[in-house]
Amino acid sequence: MLQSHYPVLVYGATFAGLGIAAALKDSALLAERSALVGHEFIAAYHTGESWSASTLHNAAAKELRAELARRNLLSESGSVHLPAMAPVLCHRIRKLGLQARMMTEIVDVTAGARGYDVTLLSASGLQHITVDHLIDTTSACLSNPAHSVSIESKRIHAMLHSSAPAPVPALPPGDEKRVRFVKGLMPGELILELSLQPSDGWAEARAELHRYWEQRYEAFAPWTLAAVAETFAIRTAGRERSLGPAWTWLPSANWDNGLQAFDAGYSKGCQLHETILSA
Repeated sequence: MLQSHYPVLVYGATFAGLGIAAALKDSALLAERSALVGHEFIAAYHTGESWSASTLHNAAAKELRAELARRNLLSESGSVHLPAMAPVLCHRIRKLGLQARMMTEIVDVTAGARGYDVTLLSASGLQHITVDHLIDTTSACLSNPAHSVSIESKRIHAMLHSSAPAPVPALPPGDEKRVRFVKGLMPGELILELSLQPSDGWAEARAELHRYWEQRYEAFAPWTLAAVAETFAIRTAGRERSLGPAWTWLPSANWDNGLQAFDAGYSKGCQLHETILSA
C-alpha cells in the first residue's frame, strides 16, 4: 500500500536509482515501469568498462562489488556476467527493506503546494502521491517526456554463445568504428555491440543487427546468436540536469559501469538526505 507522501520519489530501478534508494531507505519510493532492475546495463547486455578498477567512494558500493566478486559474477580483470546480476540486486532491495514498486510508471507530474503531485499507474490502477523531490534515473527522462534528450551514442547488443572454445570473430577494415566484441566472464560468452543512429527504433536496430550477422556469417560460424538485448545501450549528454525545482534527471547509463552508477547514486542520496530531508 502506497503512502500519500514521500520525501523523495526515485524513478527507475537502475543502478543509480538503487544507490539513491539505498542511501535514503524509508525516505524514498523507488518506482520502475518494467519488471527489471539494473536494466540499463543488465537488460542491455552493456558490460561497460572498468568494473574492478573503478574508484568507489561509498561503503555500500564497495560491498556490492565484493558480493559480485564472491558470487563469481565479477573477475579481478573486470569481466562480468551480467544476466545473473539481477537476482543479486533484487536480494539487496529486500535485504535493505527498500520501498520499491515494479511495473509502476509515472503518468503525470504537476507542481503542488508541497513539491509535486505525481500520478502513478500500476496493476492496482491510478494512484496519487505527493513528493518533495523527484529524481529520474532513466535514459529517456521518462518522468518528463517533453524534455529534449540529446543522445551521444546508441547501440544494440547481442549475446553470442559457443559450446567449444572459439576465436573472437575478426573485424574487416572499417567495422571497428561501429562494431565491438566483449568477452563475458563465463566460457563461450561473447557480446556483440553494434552502433546505431540516435533516431533508430527497435525495428531498424534489429534489422541492422541481423543484416550484419548475415553479412559476416562465415566469421560467426562457431557462434550462436543466443539473445538480443531488451533495451538499447544509450549515453546522453551530461550526467545531471535540473528539470525544475527539486526535480532532477540523473541518467544512470551515463556512467562507465553499474558499480560507478550505484556509487554515484548513493552519493546523490546522501546529498539529498543532508540538504532536503534534514532541512
